[in-house]
Amino acid sequence: VPLAVDVTVRIPGPLGTTATAVARAGPALGSLGADPGDGPVVQASGGGYSGPLVFRDGKPMCPAVASAFDLMQAAASVVGLDLQITSAFRTDREQAELFARNPDPKWVAPPGRSRHRDATELDIQTGGGAYEWLAANAPRFGFVQRYSWEPWHWGYEPGCLGTARPPAVPGAPDAGGTASTGLPSWVPVEYRGTIARSARAAGIPAVLLAALLYRESGFRPDAVSPVGALGIAQFMPGTAAAVGLRDPTDPAQAIPAAARHLADLIGRLGSIELALAAYNAGEGAVRRYGGIPPYAETQAYVRAVMSLVGGAVLVPAGDDVVLMPVDERLAVGGPFAA
Repeated sequence: VPLAVDVTVRIPGPLGTTATAVARAGPALGSLGADPGDGPVVQASGGGYSGPLVFRDGKPMCPAVASAFDLMQAAASVVGLDLQITSAFRTDREQAELFARNPDPKWVAPPGRSRHRDATELDIQTGGGAYEWLAANAPRFGFVQRYSWEPWHWGYEPGCLGTARPPAVPGAPDAGGTASTGLPSWVPVEYRGTIARSARAAGIPAVLLAALLYRESGFRPDAVSPVGALGIAQFMPGTAAAVGLRDPTDPAQAIPAAARHLADLIGRLGSIELALAAYNAGEGAVRRYGGIPPYAETQAYVRAVMSLVGGAVLVPAGDDVVLMPVDERLAVGGPFAA
């Protein structure tokens, strides 16, 4: 169980700026297997979702939602915000008890109609302007605010990995709309729609897929690596054949294939960091080392993608490390090297 202790480190930067990071004690980064967060992995029953549940802040949700929340939490912590989950997956029986206490369908959905039964919904309690931050940033991680009058209720639009998203019931309290792409400005316009659709179909955050493509090729469909990786997603010929990708240089084919491949790796290895390591170094290397392999390239690759997802990159500045927004880094000189 992680310790309920936050440690804040402030690193002075140029022009009086300060980089802030909030660290929490918990499972080690890169440990092989599903990350249970702050509770055991259990099997869902009694609702609309039947699959594994993991815990964040003591609340159950499907692993895809937990991974997306972890990314969003990391980004929020950069600006000093702490997102606390107060409610997530609820069984129909729990929903019935809640509705009996407050039978107002505007605030509590009747049993069987709440999206909380699908393990995709989070009620997030926080303060200090965090609701404004969520409104501006949560779509980047696949979350949509379900109702204008509930700034705390956010649903994960891609759904749970391996499950179909149930159709919305018109007029029902838990009928949500479709989120915009919510992608950062550094994602090229011509690829934004494909990235958003591919990520949604695979059940991963669109910003994660965008960050992977940026780190792989700088969004260049004609990119060729020294070892023969091709295209915007840098598929090796053998991997492309294994995932059914005919032309790695065609972004319309390669982007959905990369989304499916990354989602499969997340499902098999249990965490985003391990999946990224496997995308770079191969799943066999990750399993052989029981975590992120001790390769400088792979470790830098994982850090780079996760930094992009969090909305900032670490840029060397002499002997110091300076935290800069991604858009500023791009203005300085394009895709950064490990």
